[in-house]
Amino acid sequence: MTKNKEHKLSKENKSKYYDGLWNVIVRMYYYSTKGVELLNFFRYYLFGLFGLYMALKLTNKMYLLILFLITYPILIILGYIAVHKMAKIIEFLNVEFATHFQRYRVSLQEKTLTVLEKIAGDEDEKN
Repeated sequence: MTKNKEHKLSKENKSKYYDGLWNVIVRMYYYSTKGVELLNFFRYYLFGLFGLYMALKLTNKMYLLILFLITYPILIILGYIAVHKMAKIIEFLNVEFATHFQRYRVSLQEKTLTVLEKIAGDEDEKN
């Protein structure tokens, strides 16, 4: 029964936030801003790479390719570390040093979770 209710909510959310001309326009805006964001990150990487090439006063274009082949895996490793190691610490720090209103929201979520766990525990005991 719970699954059908969740599925129904999903359909409601889809019609509210996915279907329709306005939602398509907003979605295209979202996709375009994310695309520009990715291009900017890659542009910074290429500018940094080209700046290193110029700073080392290299003249052979093959060195630029070699720099790319060396630094790109390093960039991937740093990205992996950021996603899998640093993200949780950063999220903790964002909560730890949050504003009063952000802390209040987290407090309300914790209270809600406690109540829901108690309700679920009571349901399990009845069954």
